[in-house]
Amino acid sequence: MRAFGLIVMALVATSTSFAAASYRCVVTESDLGNAEVVTLVEDCKDGLTMSISGHGETLVSKAVKYDWQNSDEQVKLFKSSDRKTLVYIQKNHVGLTAEVHDVNYMVRTNYCQQTGW
Repeated sequence: MRAFGLIVMALVATSTSFAAASYRCVVTESDLGNAEVVTLVEDCKDGLTMSISGHGETLVSKAVKYDWQNSDEQVKLFKSSDRKTLVYIQKNHVGLTAEVHDVNYMVRTNYCQQTGW
């Protein structure tokens, strides 16, 4: 029983060491009314939650999964399960930028600031 307790503690310690990061990106261009900020919260696996907010309220929130086939070191592509929303995260020498493309709207951001783990 003691060994089982040690295994459980080791699993908990391991899972919390891979805590997700979150980013706040200021919107620079959008056709989604009142969009001001895109927030990206990574999960511990291969996805993230993207939310777009403006004037203190959430306008859109969606979970998207990493697209291994269409990504590279510079541009990471994430897709919603319904394939209607694409999130591009581009990494360059300055930092990260994000673009969200949906069948109903498009949002571009300037550099994203990491806000948490």
